[in-house]
Amino acid sequence: MENFQDIYLKNKSNLLGYKYSNIDLFKQKLLNKIKIDSKYFNKDESIKHLDKGFLNNFIFKFDKLKNNIIHAENNNIENSILNISDTTLYELTNFKKNKIIFNTLYDNLDLIDKLILKDKKAISSDFILNLNTIFLNSGFEIIIQNNDSQLLTINHEYSDKAIFAKNYFRIGKNVSITIIENINSKNKSYNNLLNFFDLDEGSNVNHYVLHNSNEDSLSKVTSFINCSEKTSFNQCVFNISSSNTRNHHYGNLNGQNSEINLRGIFFGAREQIIDNKTEINHFFPNCSSNQTYKGILGENAKASYLSKTYVKDIAQKTQGYQLSKGIILSDKASFYSKPELKIYADDVKCSHGSTISSFDKNQIFYLRSRGLSKKLSKSFLIKSFYNDIIDSLDNKNYVNDVRVNADNWIKKNLN
Repeated sequence: MENFQDIYLKNKSNLLGYKYSNIDLFKQKLLNKIKIDSKYFNKDESIKHLDKGFLNNFIFKFDKLKNNIIHAENNNIENSILNISDTTLYELTNFKKNKIIFNTLYDNLDLIDKLILKDKKAISSDFILNLNTIFLNSGFEIIIQNNDSQLLTINHEYSDKAIFAKNYFRIGKNVSITIIENINSKNKSYNNLLNFFDLDEGSNVNHYVLHNSNEDSLSKVTSFINCSEKTSFNQCVFNISSSNTRNHHYGNLNGQNSEINLRGIFFGAREQIIDNKTEINHFFPNCSSNQTYKGILGENAKASYLSKTYVKDIAQKTQGYQLSKGIILSDKASFYSKPELKIYADDVKCSHGSTISSFDKNQIFYLRSRGLSKKLSKSFLIKSFYNDIIDSLDNKNYVNDVRVNADNWIKKNLN
């Protein structure tokens, strides 16, 4: 297999920012960091639980880059829609120019440079994010104007491509927005998506993600969230994909009276590898956070969930909560959970918990004694297991999609 230096040089002219020496120099530094050997993987907590074989499945095929944006209007649709096809086509429906500003990274050196510098510290120790920067070939900026209310749906559909995207969401003051991201690859592809969210004072963001890709589509999604004073960021990641996936999400509370809630539900079967990580940093007083992930694993699936809450010494009156739960459907399935607290303030309320087990035999017996079959009893227990997360969401269409896809997985994978 070609090494990453060779792959980069071969595809360099198709990548974003390739003309600019400062960006190329930074990419070369990142390439020098990468060592494809077992020691590198075992040392890096970010990727040690990933399937190392995914490196052999990279698809380095890029279209000639062009800025192709299609504007469409549909007055029957109540929300704005962004359809993304591979790296070259953006279809915008119901985008009101006085409310939503949309820019792509193509030929936008200032924005490319800004986004690369924005995550420079984080990517230095994260192999997946280093790849995102080195092979950057897609991305956009969305600006939501002050005092606006929006529903935005983003549909990612990729085919036979490797997508390395940086997407930047600038949320103005006193904005209320729900962003639904559907990652729906039905063909062989590799998706490495990095989202930045910057929330200005008084804003509220609901970010709902639905992974539903086939087993030939590898997906790595990362978020960096920065919350100003009196803001709220609520995320739910629902992963029903048949492929190996990674979800890493990091939040910073940079102003008082703000909150970040990161929740996730994931299903795994066959030989799937599912890597989850969340981290929230409390830098100011009177803020709250919640990190809750729940997983259902069958056959030979392997999953991990690393969660961390950091509380700075000045961040008094912090409330931080972490919870990880897993249901194991097979003796060969495994779930690794590691909650972590780093607290340097003394007036806080923080807790963490982790529970991983198979079905409670007494509960199964009780349901079967009421006339339910064994499979139906297990189905009820699984649905009740994650239902508290679903009930906390406020978008009916997303909730319905989650329930339908979960029901289909249960029917297919439950014995």
